[in-house]
Amino acid sequence: MGVRKYFESSETPGKKLTVDEYYSWMFDNSVPGLKEEAASQGLTPIQYMRRYGAFEIDGEQYDLHERELSNEEFDGGGIDPVTNVIRNASSQPVGVHIEGLSLVGFSTPSRKLEFYSATMKEWGWPEYTLPAYVKSHVHVDELKPEEGEFALIPTFRVPTLIHTRSGNAKWLYEIAHNNPVWMNPIDARKLDSDTGDLVKLHTDHAKRYVDTITERFGYNEQSSVIELASNDGYLLQYFQKKHIQVLGIEPAKNVALAAQEKG
Repeated sequence: MGVRKYFESSETPGKKLTVDEYYSWMFDNSVPGLKEEAASQGLTPIQYMRRYGAFEIDGEQYDLHERELSNEEFDGGGIDPVTNVIRNASSQPVGVHIEGLSLVGFSTPSRKLEFYSATMKEWGWPEYTLPAYVKSHVHVDELKPEEGEFALIPTFRVPTLIHTRSGNAKWLYEIAHNNPVWMNPIDARKLDSDTGDLVKLHTDHAKRYVDTITERFGYNEQSSVIELASNDGYLLQYFQKKHIQVLGIEPAKNVALAAQEKG
């Protein structure tokens, strides 16, 4: 699938990346000042975080792209007359000249804010390398209101329940055990429904989603789909029906067992 290199350990090639290695890299390379502070105490960055749990980053971290380039950073370089990119003596881009100022800019080849995603191109989807509107499988053009189809927006969430992770805590259901549905009064009248009525919803969202991305990305019987937090396999079942190999990863034991029972 071409994703192995993103999960393979650099310390022990052939084995998967460990949690320690993952966080060690982040603490070593992505937290300004942490490495130096940890070293002053004879610790590695991950040891420091395990001991203290937090690290205060210098508060002056905003608008760094607007900082003026120093003479040391300029290093005898020059300004490209077309792109305004400033390069040092080694031809490395170190800044950008804008409105008479030599600024550091962003850490991109143009030193300007870029939206291009090299990762999407590398993964084989060059058409998504730039932000664009992708028509959803539940777009209004795909709905049939005359057949009772509406866009379901599941933004309501009982604050005492967290998806399937709290399903075993029965007392949480006793705190809040209703699940209201809000709809436009005009739609409610069409369905002969009123406030307080009991309604039952059916959605083929998962099936439509699978149909859409299978066609969009050309999935077939040689493809494999992996879903993290796969619940009881509700989404993956539609890939299975297309004879596409699936693997679901679900941390809740009771829900994982339900998925295994369903096959």
